Amino acid sequence: MLPIDTSLPSDLWNLDEPLAHYWIDPDIAQDPYLMKLTTRFARWHDGQGNQYNTSIQTPVNAADDLITTVEDYCRLGLNVMNGAGLSDSLYADMVFPQVSIKADYYRCLGWGLVKNLPDGEYALEHGGSDIGVQTMAVQGSTNKTTEK
Repeated sequence: MLPIDTSLPSDLWNLDEPLAHYWIDPDIAQDPYLMKLTTRFARWHDGQGNQYNTSIQTPVNAADDLITTVEDYCRLGLNVMNGAGLSDSLYADMVFPQVSIKADYYRCLGWGLVKNLPDGEYALEHGGSDIGVQTMAVQGSTNKTTEK
C-alpha cells in the first residue's frame, strides 16, 4: 500500500482554486456548489469525526481493488455482453441465479442479475467499493440466456 501524499508546493498548484476556472462539466454547470469543487483531496471521516486511513492499493488481487481505466472496464463489460468467449454452457453457469436478493434481482457467479426488464430483457451488474469510492457497471441483455 502506498500512502496518498496530498502535499504540493503552493507555487505549483492552488489546491483550493475552483476547477471551473479550467473546465466545467455540462452535467454540473448549474450546480450551486460548482465553484466549491477543487482539487484538494477530501479525507474521509467516520461518524465520530475520526479520519480513516487512506491508501492506494497496488498489488494484484483478483478478488479486490481492481486498478483499471474506465475504457478498459467498459471493454470488459462489452466482452461479457458478447459471451466473454465462453461456451454457451459455461456462460449459462456464470449468469444463472444462485441467490434471490429481492424481486427480480439475483446474485450469480460474480455478477448481479436483474430480470424481467421490458421485452424480456435482463441486465448484469458488477460493482465494488472502498472508503469513499463506489463503482457499478451494468451490461444490458445479450443473445445469451440466464436459463440452464
